[in-house]
Amino acid sequence: MTTVDHPTEFSAELFGYADSMDTDGYLGMMSDDIRMRFGNAPSAKGKDAAREQLNHLKSMIARMRHRVINEWRVDDTIIHQLDVTYVRRDGKEVTVPAVSIYRFSNELIVDLQNYADLAPLFG
Repeated sequence: MTTVDHPTEFSAELFGYADSMDTDGYLGMMSDDIRMRFGNAPSAKGKDAAREQLNHLKSMIARMRHRVINEWRVDDTIIHQLDVTYVRRDGKEVTVPAVSIYRFSNELIVDLQNYADLAPLFG
């Protein structure tokens, strides 16, 4: 298993936006009709709903950082195995394993599914 911070141009751009908490940059990589789901939360449909979900997450943390462990590409899909470190508002760092699946159309993300147990973030 190889661990790298951002193994591809896609990863570097996407996680650059995420780790700097640049919602506009992050959403700029997505189609207008994006379907985005984090864990067991309801799916966000469209950029406005996705922005709401992202802003909710940002309100709960001070910052975050993604470390890509593995990346696979299959046709129009990219899958990441990650460690995501969240820094809570009280300064405590919490790292959780995650898997994200991105499906593309016309070089934009049309479907994003992220699987991570965020319970440790609130414990």
